[in-house]
Amino acid sequence: MRRTLFVVALLVLVASLWAADVPEITELKEMYLDTALVTDGAASCIIAVPDEVGYGPLATKLAGAIKDAYGAAPPIMIAGQVTEEAMQATNVIALGVFANNPVVEKLYARSLVIYDWSWPKGEAAYVIRTVHNPWLTGKNVVCIGSVTPEGCAAGIDRFIEILGESEGGSVGPLIEITGAGNPPSEESVAATLKSI
Repeated sequence: MRRTLFVVALLVLVASLWAADVPEITELKEMYLDTALVTDGAASCIIAVPDEVGYGPLATKLAGAIKDAYGAAPPIMIAGQVTEEAMQATNVIALGVFANNPVVEKLYARSLVIYDWSWPKGEAAYVIRTVHNPWLTGKNVVCIGSVTPEGCAAGIDRFIEILGESEGGSVGPLIEITGAGNPPSEESVAATLKSI
C-alpha cells in the first residue's frame, strides 16, 4: 500500500513539474487556409502515394480530376521518395495512413492527424482533412486517409466532388470523416456519457 501511494505521489510530482515547464503560447502560427492545387495553369502540389498495390491508379485518377477541374495535373510521387525539402516547398496531397505513407507518418508523429490501421474502421471508411502550414513554410497537406485502398478510393471520389465545388484551383479547410455503419443516436451518446 505504501509503495502504491509513493508511486502515485511521485507521478503527481513529476506531472506537476512537467506541466510547470510548458511555455506560454504568445503567438499563433499563420494558418494558410486555402490549399492551392493549381496556380496560373501549373500544378502547385504533388500527390504522395504509398508504394503499395492499388494506390497508383487512385493517384492517377485524382491527378486527372485535378487537371479536368483546374487545368493541370500534379506530379505523382512515391511517398517514400518525397524529401523534406519537397514537403516544405509545395502543397502535398497524401494518400494512405502513417504506416504506408511517410508524409502522413510525420504528421501523425506530431499529432496533426490521428488515423492509423485501427481507425476509421470499415472497408470504405475514410478521412479527408487539410493540415495547415505543418512545416511553417506556408505549404499545406491534404490527407486522404483510409485503412484500405477501397476506403481511399471512396475518399478520392468525395474529394473529386469537392473539387467541383471549389474555384480558383484551391480548396479551403476540410475535415470530413466517414465510417462503416450508422453513427450512434443522440440518446445513445447521452446514455453513455451518464454512465461514465
